[in-house]
Amino acid sequence: MPKGIYKRKKRYSYNIGINNPRYGKILSDTTKKKISKKMQGIKNCLGKHWKVKDTSKMKHSKPWQSWKGERSPSWKGGVSFEPYSIDWTESLRKSIRERDHYRCQICGVSQGDIAHDCHHIDYDKKNCNPDNIITLCQNCHRKTNFNRDYWINYFNQRI
Repeated sequence: MPKGIYKRKKRYSYNIGINNPRYGKILSDTTKKKISKKMQGIKNCLGKHWKVKDTSKMKHSKPWQSWKGERSPSWKGGVSFEPYSIDWTESLRKSIRERDHYRCQICGVSQGDIAHDCHHIDYDKKNCNPDNIITLCQNCHRKTNFNRDYWINYFNQRI
């Protein structure tokens, strides 16, 4: 027997075979036409686009590409580009971590090889008052970047 006869075919999508919601169903010609119209402009299982009409190109474009900078719904007026205060030094961060016993103040994980982050409670980079800075692990620090009002109240109640 030649070598390549029994090679298994690769599955490129989870919607092939039994996993396909239309698997085993008999479709009418009108339903097939409706499905084919909806599928225009959507990538096939090999990652290649089927032919797209010019009018439908806008529907399938990537809208998040236009959400950069000022157009982004989470834009805060360029606050992230502001520099830190002169007081924001490595010695200040070490003293904050030492004060918090090298533990995350949300989940309680001890600091390992990677140093924990120092987080500004009021999200103001210029306010380097030690009462405004808290030690967080990287996972918890990522959580605090969303729903800021909740986290400000959370930390103020703990202190």
